[in-house]
Amino acid sequence: MKKRRVALILIFVGLCTMLYPFVRIVFSEYRVEKAASTFMEKEAKRPAAEKDALAAAIHNYNARLSQGAESFSDPFASSAPIPESAFNDFSPDALLGYIRIPALSEVQPIYFGASDKNMSRGVALIEGTSFPTGTDGTRPVLAGHRGYYTFNGFLYINNLEEGDDVFLDIFDKTLHYKVTDQESIPPWAGEKLKSVEGKNMLTLLTCHPYPTARERLLVNCRYVPQDPDVSETPSDEKSVTMFRKSGTVQAFRILFRVVTVILSAAILFVLYKFIRPFREKEE
Repeated sequence: MKKRRVALILIFVGLCTMLYPFVRIVFSEYRVEKAASTFMEKEAKRPAAEKDALAAAIHNYNARLSQGAESFSDPFASSAPIPESAFNDFSPDALLGYIRIPALSEVQPIYFGASDKNMSRGVALIEGTSFPTGTDGTRPVLAGHRGYYTFNGFLYINNLEEGDDVFLDIFDKTLHYKVTDQESIPPWAGEKLKSVEGKNMLTLLTCHPYPTARERLLVNCRYVPQDPDVSETPSDEKSVTMFRKSGTVQAFRILFRVVTVILSAAILFVLYKFIRPFREKEE
């Protein structure tokens, strides 16, 4: 009987260990979606004076870049610091907003500065690239891991196709982009990330091919001008809980949740088998 209990305990601990990362990711996704749904509401209540100061800081930041201050440091291969003048208008690690990719059912927070810390929490705007404003001559570059311990990050962006939507909820505005193309570049080809005169772009950057880091995958997008008669605030149709899912991603998420349910059921079964002898003795 004692050996049986020890075996049940070991099985229980093993199942809990296996279940932990699955549960952690599920709850992480839930927390991010909940935070994203209230972010725009909170930003809309920001005092006008703060909004004006923020707009001025963003303008100054992009103006310096347009005057030749663009500089890049590969966040996956180098820790070389960016000159202070490139980002001294913003607090390091500041939460800028959220990226929503309907085709992948992904919502991720966007932080300022592509540090290890920020990319362990979401995706990050690379220092020295444009701040997203939806204006010509800008090209914000968002870097993200191909999956992390508690979230997917940019794991599936290789599945994006031309015409897929990408939304950036930045402070109190929503910027709409559409995917145009993908390309793979070597880690040192930073010139590929420079803004293009007259073009309004967004680039998503991650390691490639998965699970290696030999190259960098760029998913380029173009800005979609907002109809002045339509509110920029996300509608219910763009809600973070109503995303279209590609077949591959949908299959993985279904499998993910099935495994979570099976492991949870197995843990409950082991607990039942462990507790049952004690209850029988009491009776």
